[in-house]
Amino acid sequence: MTTRLSWRLAAAAAILIAAASPAFAQVLGRAPAALVPLSPQAAAARGAWLPAGTRGSPWQSRGATLYASPKPGAVVVGRVPPGATLPPRIWANGAYQVLARYDHGAWLMLGSQGVPMGYARGRNVVVVLPVAVGAPAGRVVRRWHVAAGEAVLRDAGTHLDLVYPLACALARCTSWQTYTPAPPAPGAAPAALMTLPVVGAWPRGAGV
Repeated sequence: MTTRLSWRLAAAAAILIAAASPAFAQVLGRAPAALVPLSPQAAAARGAWLPAGTRGSPWQSRGATLYASPKPGAVVVGRVPPGATLPPRIWANGAYQVLARYDHGAWLMLGSQGVPMGYARGRNVVVVLPVAVGAPAGRVVRRWHVAAGEAVLRDAGTHLDLVYPLACALARCTSWQTYTPAPPAPGAAPAALMTLPVVGAWPRGAGV
């Protein structure tokens, strides 16, 4: 079996991540009164593709500062805790809603239960991607070799389709989850992309 990710390009599509715990929403409170909404013109110019239902988590080792507006030097209105302080299942499935995405992912509006909490820098947030179902489709854009075989990126028109083989490197693997590197590492995206966790049982060397 191979890891297969699907980036949906349609404006109304969705990157799926599980709901945040109500307890964390209560700790962080409701939307700060100091939040500054963008004008319709600025939102249209700076807005980037964001499927409905998108969610995200802070990196394990660091939290994410929340700002009143998506720009350097903006007023700080809050902070979400490091991912390591969240229950693993909540973190892995996405702890907070991503309500808006600006400047190609450089800024994300985080929220809880539909209520904006503040703007976070994309480099401090992991956005979770679903694992696609069905046979790979589309024009092959790139093929490259990885440790467990060959990875293939395809352009299906409405989405990009990536098939990436993995192999169990432990005595026994019970789950897997893949993600792009944390910025500023090579290959990183402004907001890192991660798959939903997949649970199973694989012996050492088995393909995943």
